[in-house]
Amino acid sequence: MDYAEIKVNGYESAIAAIKDWTNKPVVKLDVENWEDFSYYIPDASLDSTVPANVMAGLVDVQQSLYKIYAFIKTGTMDARCLTTEERTALELKFKVQSGSADITAKILDIIKEMAKDMSGNQKMILILGAMVILFGAPIWKHYIDKNAETETARLLAAKIPNYEILANEADQAKASLLKASAELPSGVKIYGQQLSQDQIKQATRQTRNQSQKLHLDGSYKIIKVDMANDPLIKIKIESVAVPGQMFNTVLERDLFSEPKLQAIQAAEWSRKPVELSIDAIFLKGEVTSAEIADVKDL
Repeated sequence: MDYAEIKVNGYESAIAAIKDWTNKPVVKLDVENWEDFSYYIPDASLDSTVPANVMAGLVDVQQSLYKIYAFIKTGTMDARCLTTEERTALELKFKVQSGSADITAKILDIIKEMAKDMSGNQKMILILGAMVILFGAPIWKHYIDKNAETETARLLAAKIPNYEILANEADQAKASLLKASAELPSGVKIYGQQLSQDQIKQATRQTRNQSQKLHLDGSYKIIKVDMANDPLIKIKIESVAVPGQMFNTVLERDLFSEPKLQAIQAAEWSRKPVELSIDAIFLKGEVTSAEIADVKDL
């Protein structure tokens, strides 16, 4: 099998690498440079302080980073699966410069941490795509200008697996920070782009908040099986990758062989995990409906 090694020196080369990627497993992602996250409030009276609502918006950006990393790692947008060590490694260190409120965070180290333990599979290209979507300065500009249908967006949608899931979460982070900035009299600069109060309010009026379809493969515990509406069986499951993440699924009895149905029942009784393929619909990172497509490894 052919493998790919990707070397990136900033946003533009990241876009070029994604464009040239041909679905080969990526064994190495070498990122040499990435523009720092930049958020500036031109108000001298702040003098190295940060308003509480703005800090809350920055925390939401951090939480989106955790969720996106969890999604790349486990296939679910649930940050509870991250270890304390992973959270520490992915923690954005916001630096506030003297005078006004000039806030920056280094992104390069974050990308390297994300890629450190994920070689040999397509997760590398997901990491690169996620960083472009969440911390690419031009992507922020396109979001603010409501110019979503750009050539870059179409490229990312075509190349990055589950792009819509990642983009939706990143858009929520952008919207949260912009909404937190809406009452600042001086406006803000994000990645050098000056925004007035009116521009901020306009940019946050139509935040994307759409449900997304996603196919999940993984190990799940069968919590409860309800056959009252046979042939449509209702099954409550819990993710092994994300302990505590439970959601309801359905299974059409007529589409499954008897051994697979027995495997579901046995997994409920034994409390041992079973491998499932699931077609799910997500909204705001949560499963709103799901159907079991297959019971595997029997």
